[in-house]
Amino acid sequence: MLNYIQDRITFKPNPDYDASRIPSGCTVQTLLGQGLEIKIAYRLVDSPVLVVNCHGNASNISNLDGVYNFYENTGFSYLLFDYPGYGQSSGKPSEAGCYQALDLVMKFVREELKFDYSRIVLHGISLGGAIAIEGLTKYPVSCGIIDSTISNNIEMARFMFPRLPLWRMIKPRFNSLLKVSTINTPILFFHGIEDEVIPYSMSESLYKEKVGSKEIILLPAIKHVDLLKVSSPEIVGKFRDFVNKYQ
Repeated sequence: MLNYIQDRITFKPNPDYDASRIPSGCTVQTLLGQGLEIKIAYRLVDSPVLVVNCHGNASNISNLDGVYNFYENTGFSYLLFDYPGYGQSSGKPSEAGCYQALDLVMKFVREELKFDYSRIVLHGISLGGAIAIEGLTKYPVSCGIIDSTISNNIEMARFMFPRLPLWRMIKPRFNSLLKVSTINTPILFFHGIEDEVIPYSMSESLYKEKVGSKEIILLPAIKHVDLLKVSSPEIVGKFRDFVNKYQ
């Protein structure tokens, strides 16, 4: 029962899939492996850099208009994918399943799209930040960009249920706070100071534990889901500058 409650708190898949909302310039296909069918959308432009996106909860690749526009403004190639149980990807949501989906994507990017690790950027948003951090422990990509993510599920439970000792009873999951201390790859952390879903102090904690090259940008008056975060020329510029710094 406790695992069921924990899963319900952690994963909020959005099954509403509308292919017409994916930009026409994207290629959409399904990756098969490890008993999964993972839906992806990607666009290759005249850029040596590919950004692999790990999106947040309550989303899928058909309802991320702002993210697609953001990448178009950066000028980089990009790929988005859905986790098991999200959108049209098969399976049930789980921490292991999210990591397996990323593994399939990275295999595809390397073997089919022919991108070297030195030209790949992992960009994780919210829950996807924890998935990207897991990827950064395994893949020697050029850099990571982590946007408004959790430090771990236990701290998140303490934030969500301050009067209940739920955090004492759950198993550790998505422990980015532990993992980030082992990552030498450069990471840029973004977080809105007015984030009402995940407190920006979690990004501060991750930044503090990160070894090696790192930057953190705290965004005044920005909430968790905020169009300013994906439409601001300043934020696009900072994203682009950080990526180019490590090419």
